[in-house]
Amino acid sequence: GGSIVARCSRMHAGQRRAGLQRAGCRRRGDAGARSRALGKLLAFYFQPFNLQHNRLLMSLVEPDLLAGVPASRIRFRVEDVLALPRIGAALEGLPASERHGVLAAAVATDSVASIVRLVEEGAALELACDA
Repeated sequence: GGSIVARCSRMHAGQRRAGLQRAGCRRRGDAGARSRALGKLLAFYFQPFNLQHNRLLMSLVEPDLLAGVPASRIRFRVEDVLALPRIGAALEGLPASERHGVLAAAVATDSVASIVRLVEEGAALELACDA
């Protein structure tokens, strides 16, 4: 039961640790490694092809799409994006202040900035397309 976000958030702790390791974040304190791994994950998840085939992300923006919101104004709340197992694992255990810094560093890279940008003082990700 519950929303798809809630179901995805209730992952087993072992799966989250495995996701953290797959993301390249074996040490908790390495913010640089976290931001690089997170940048790769964001670039992957928000590529148009991957985005349209991700049921969680599409369920989050479906109301906006049905309302005719332009693609360049589609936003994802950061707390919802953390429900994606690998992204959640990459930021797991960080206080909000550090999490924002790692996320901001990840989004600042050229490969990610062309796909998604951080908006609303770090509370949301917005697609960075011209459509």
